[in-house]
Amino acid sequence: IRVVRGSIFDVFIDLRKDSKDYNSFGSYFLNPENGWIYIPEGFAHGFCTLEDNTIVSYKVNNYYDQDLDSGIFWDDPFFKINWPLNGEKPILSNKDLALPMWNDIMSEVIF
Repeated sequence: IRVVRGSIFDVFIDLRKDSKDYNSFGSYFLNPENGWIYIPEGFAHGFCTLEDNTIVSYKVNNYYDQDLDSGIFWDDPFFKINWPLNGEKPILSNKDLALPMWNDIMSEVIF
């Protein structure tokens, strides 16, 4: 993930079940001056733009497949992510508004 212009608050969640950090998350503030971040396979990822006209560039490890496209609701209380919104309401796509909560996803997983 690299910010070409503007700035973002970038969040990544470890969803690798065999990881000691499973279900934990990290975050960084990124802008053109402080470089980029690599997020390995097995992590959920999202970001919040902090400036108008922000441009983000990223590369993924495979071609897009709509059937595999999924996510976790941005403000899921399970993770308790402190998004830097400063009291403002975020602008979200309809797709992001419809994402499930983590507990709902996990209740559907058959072990």
